[in-house]
Amino acid sequence: TGACAPAWPVAPATPSTEFAAEGKLGSLQDLAFAGSALTFACFLSLQDRLGPGPAATIGVMTPLLALVFSLLFEGFRRDALTALGAALAVSGNAMMLRPALLSPLMRGAPAAQ
Repeated sequence: TGACAPAWPVAPATPSTEFAAEGKLGSLQDLAFAGSALTFACFLSLQDRLGPGPAATIGVMTPLLALVFSLLFEGFRRDALTALGAALAVSGNAMMLRPALLSPLMRGAPAAQ
């Protein structure tokens, strides 16, 4: 990044003509707004209502939802590793949301200081 730093001040501020001509600039602006500013505001509202623990499940469930969409609409073929990863993600969320599931596993563990 150090070698590219001097180029940033002289880089053109307008997008390339091919990018703008294909109508991708509007899509990029919509995605940038919906995918960052609006979504982050919604996440903060959810975190305020539920607390940080339950709200953190979104970080795991979002890729699983993307996986489901890929399976349904993009022709993604699942394999054993995909199923194992999804099962681990779901079970990890279940254990986090229901600490009683962890209590039998944690009985022999030393208490946190």
